[in-house]
Amino acid sequence: MQLFPAKTKTKKTQEEAYIEKIQGFIFEDEIIESIHPLFLDFLCITDKRIIFVDKDLDFTEPTTSIITIPFRNINEVGLVKNDRVFALTDELVIKTRGGKYKLKFIKKPDVDIKDIYNNIIRKIL
Repeated sequence: MQLFPAKTKTKKTQEEAYIEKIQGFIFEDEIIESIHPLFLDFLCITDKRIIFVDKDLDFTEPTTSIITIPFRNINEVGLVKNDRVFALTDELVIKTRGGKYKLKFIKKPDVDIKDIYNNIIRKIL
């Protein structure tokens, strides 16, 4: 018998934390297909749209915006691969009539930005 039993806390994975954050913005009939970490927050791809969190790091008034882009509103998608040796990010550029969004992805061996790019392209063609 232990005098002080160990507390068992289950730590959330990064994806679980993102799902918890975005859950209030997902509709009942909508399916989350993938979630990808960005340099500042994350990108969520559902069967209907792209949702991402845009953080403005203005120190006087830091803000966080939730941006939704339905696939039908995407006019153009671009991929900017940074091939420098010590580059930390790659960039996905999404253009709509309303604006241009640059999403910075942290380079990781298990994340290929080309797969994300191709997934979005398949949905808008």
